[in-house]
Amino acid sequence: MMQSPPYQVLIADDDRDTADTMGDLLALEGYRVRVVYGGLQAVEAARALQPQLVVLDIDMPVLDGHAAAAAIRRDSTGGVVLIAHTAAVLPSSGAGSAALTGFDHCLFKPADSGRLCALVASSLAAADGQRRP
Repeated sequence: MMQSPPYQVLIADDDRDTADTMGDLLALEGYRVRVVYGGLQAVEAARALQPQLVVLDIDMPVLDGHAAAAAIRRDSTGGVVLIAHTAAVLPSSGAGSAALTGFDHCLFKPADSGRLCALVASSLAAADGQRRP
């Protein structure tokens, strides 16, 4: 299913298989996808690409997903949707919990491919609607 316009999506996860699989899946959905394997690389790629959506693993070495999200959000010129991707058990208080501060949504590992695609599509549609007058 081709998206219009072809949104830029960034995937960052230190588990290469997870990152590559998510990237391949979203590319098949028609998104322009860049995959990186660490938080620092995610921040650098986001600065260069200015993606509309970023999926960040929370538990990455050197620069974790929280720090990467804060830097990406700060550097974003047009707004960006941030999705946390984590295996951690978080408090049941939902998206308002301190563990998810700075993220728009959360996916728990292993992320179901249908859920991933649906969340990306709905998040981008909502963000696009907010950008339009």
